[in-house]
Amino acid sequence: MLEPPLLSVVGPLLPDTVSAGQARPLRLRLANGGDVGFNLDLTTSLRLGSPLFTALSLGVAATLGPGAAIDLDFASAPLGSPLAPGSAAATLEARGTEDGRSREEAIAAGPLEARPPAAIAFVAGSTLPDTVRAGQSYDLSVAVQNGGGSAITLDPASSRIVLTDGVEQVIALGSGAPVALGPGAQTTLSFPGAAFPAALASQPYPVTLFLHGSEWGQAESTQVASPPSEILVIEPAAAVQIRSVDAASPVQAAAGMAAVRTWGLELMALVPPGNVAAVHLTKIQFTVLTDGSAVGAPSAALGTIAVRSISGALLAQATVGAANPVTLALSPPLAVTVGAESLYVEVGIAGSTAAREVALRVASDTDVLVLEDLTATSVPVRGGGGVAFAPLTSPTLTLFDRAHGYPNPFRAGREAVRLSYLLTQNAAVRVKIYTLLGDLVREIALAAGATGGTRGLNEVPWDGRNGKGELVRPGLYVARIEGPGASEQIKVGVLR
Repeated sequence: MLEPPLLSVVGPLLPDTVSAGQARPLRLRLANGGDVGFNLDLTTSLRLGSPLFTALSLGVAATLGPGAAIDLDFASAPLGSPLAPGSAAATLEARGTEDGRSREEAIAAGPLEARPPAAIAFVAGSTLPDTVRAGQSYDLSVAVQNGGGSAITLDPASSRIVLTDGVEQVIALGSGAPVALGPGAQTTLSFPGAAFPAALASQPYPVTLFLHGSEWGQAESTQVASPPSEILVIEPAAAVQIRSVDAASPVQAAAGMAAVRTWGLELMALVPPGNVAAVHLTKIQFTVLTDGSAVGAPSAALGTIAVRSISGALLAQATVGAANPVTLALSPPLAVTVGAESLYVEVGIAGSTAAREVALRVASDTDVLVLEDLTATSVPVRGGGGVAFAPLTSPTLTLFDRAHGYPNPFRAGREAVRLSYLLTQNAAVRVKIYTLLGDLVREIALAAGATGGTRGLNEVPWDGRNGKGELVRPGLYVARIEGPGASEQIKVGVLR
């Protein structure tokens, strides 16, 4: 005689642990130890007792042959209520036919543990930065905590943060690897590049998190709101204007000179009415133009670049390297206010240089880094008068290579020629002006250590007058520089 179907559940339910109230399918493995097959129809169900009180329907009718085992999948349904967790006994109510005759059997299917679900809450006051300026972008971070009884894995890369005033909105996607958050655990999530529109009103706002992840292996999503005043959005940052100013800079310098003032810059904060902000100049970059070009090694012409305050205090100095631009970091940073703040730029000339002239350029607004104190973010940089920034270039500095005069020729009575020469040491010098026929026109005596008699580059003016104070006739003259270690001759043209 053939044995009737002997049905039994093999192994635990899959899954055997869930969150109470979670809607999900369940699976069990059913074996037939008899000699006769059994056909399960769609009235077969999996019933869960207290405290879940849930019945799941068989998804697909199945035939269980003698000696065989199959997996039965039961359609998704809410597994009880989040308010009533606990361990529930599962019973398989198998219904179908055996040799064409109806059969019904209840089979114990083991326990199913329903734990309290994960409960993600916003950690109040965790948003960083907690104060931002409209019109700028920030990398935000917030903390969340799992106050539930089940672990949850959050996927920051699939999550986002949202802030809105009902019209304007800020949306930033999260970043980082998935993080498992057990009961009672806390984690910090990052949302880089959150752009705050300039039109956002100046007031505090709540933020909302839309989080995605998985709980007991099943995809879950949740929305988490912060307290009403989690982040303060303040007025757009004031701009700072920068412009060139006359610094009474020389037009030439000699190799090896350590401190030559080449340029003046003026900065001023442009503060909207009623908006007082403290800003500081933190960094400034200079592009060195050697013989009119930014290509090539800046160190071929310059050794150092320094920035000083109007009082002469050194604010920053950098050694010039092989590539542009040259960065000077101010330590401490310089406060920039609505009152103009003037800077002087000094250069040290390379010890030996083949360059003929050099200049400095602030090529773009990003070369000037001004940080606002409250949020430590950059402040927009404008040109003079608050217009759009345009590149600023210093006066060109001629690098001395031989004794000469400039301007040459010059207009006697209107200007003076500057006779330029180098001395290897402090020395008494005589500058003698001759006609081409050798007649002495003027003699200028210069004491050692005084102007014209110092070690290095000297510039001695001649106004085109003879020893009697009379203007000389137009023509060509010769200036001879005579002194210890000095013997130079410069031809000078005189115009009227």
